[in-house]
Amino acid sequence: MDATTDDDLDTFVKSRSVAELIASRLDPVDPWRLALVQRHLVWDEVRIAHLLDSLLAGYPIGSLLVCRVRQGGHVLREHDGTRRAELAGAGTWQLLDGQQRVNALVSIFSEHGKFGRFYLHMLRERVPEDVITRRRDKRRALDYIAWRSDDVGAAEPPDPRQHYIDLSRMQAWAGGRTREEILATARDVAQDAAHAVVLLNQIDDAFADDLSPAEATTAASRTAALLRAWAEPSVPVQHFTVDAPTDVLQVFARINLAGVRLDGEDVFFAAVKTEWPDAEEHLDRVAAASPLLNRMTALRLLARLASRAQSRDDLLPLRVDRLNGPKGRQLVQSMERLAADDSPV
Repeated sequence: MDATTDDDLDTFVKSRSVAELIASRLDPVDPWRLALVQRHLVWDEVRIAHLLDSLLAGYPIGSLLVCRVRQGGHVLREHDGTRRAELAGAGTWQLLDGQQRVNALVSIFSEHGKFGRFYLHMLRERVPEDVITRRRDKRRALDYIAWRSDDVGAAEPPDPRQHYIDLSRMQAWAGGRTREEILATARDVAQDAAHAVVLLNQIDDAFADDLSPAEATTAASRTAALLRAWAEPSVPVQHFTVDAPTDVLQVFARINLAGVRLDGEDVFFAAVKTEWPDAEEHLDRVAAASPLLNRMTALRLLARLASRAQSRDDLLPLRVDRLNGPKGRQLVQSMERLAADDSPV
C-alpha cells in the first residue's frame, strides 16, 4: 500500500518554522497564493516589531490557515505592487488567514519585504514590557528593535550601527543551511559567547568586530533566540479542503466576524484578575447588591472608588496601562479591600 502524505489528506496541521513560511510565500514555482477574499496589507511597523518581539521571547504568534477548493476558483496574484485575480486549479493552496503575519516575516527577515528594514540591537537587554494599549506607548516600548522606512532621507541606519544587525540579511545567511545546522549553531552560541561575534559578522558585516565579555554574553543570548525563532517549527499551519469558493468566504467571515471583539475593559479586567485571582466572584457578589449593577459596572465602580481613595483622577476609561507598576498593584489591592465582606461598599 502506498504511503499517504499530508497533501493527500483533506485536513491536516503541520508546524512550520519562520524560514519555511517565508520560503513558501516566496517560492517562485509554487508560492502560497492569497485567497481572493484577503484584504490589503494593514499592519504597520509597530505591529511588525511586536511580532518580532514575540518570536524572540518564545511567545506563540497564532496559527495560519491555508485551504484549497475542489472546484477551483480564483486567487490573488501580486505583481509590481498590484494584485490581480487569476484562475486557480483545484490543488492550489490559498493563504486564508495569516497574510499580515507572513508578509511581516518576509519584511523582517528578507530583502523581498515591502516595509523598510528592521534592525535588532544585540547588546541591549530585553525588558518585559508592561501590558499597554495606547499606540504611542507601543511605539516607544520596544527600544531594542529599530525600523527604517525605504523613503529617501529616512533610511539612515540606527546609531550606533555596530551594535545592530540588519535582519533583512537573515535569509541570505541561512540559505543552504539546514534546520539542524542552525539549531546546533544556536546551542553552540548559547554555550560559548565567543561564537556570537563571529556569527553576527557573518550575518551582517557591519556588526562590531570585538565585544567585552559582558556584551558578548548578551549578544550570544539574543543570537541564540534569533536562530531558534528562525529555525524551530513553532507556527501551526492548518490545511483544509472545501468544495466551492463560497465556502472560502464562509470560513473567512466566521473567523473575522463570529467572535466578540475584545475591548479595553476586558483586558483591564484580565489584568485585575491576574493580580487578584478571585476578583470575578467578588464582583458578582457586589453586583448582586443592586439590580442596576452587573459584573462590569461593579468593576467600574470599584476601580473608580479605589482610584479616588488614592487621590488619583477618575479612572474611566478603564485601560490596562493604568494598572502598570506599583501604583497599579496598589489600585487592585484597594479594589480587593472595597469588595471585602466588611467593606462599606
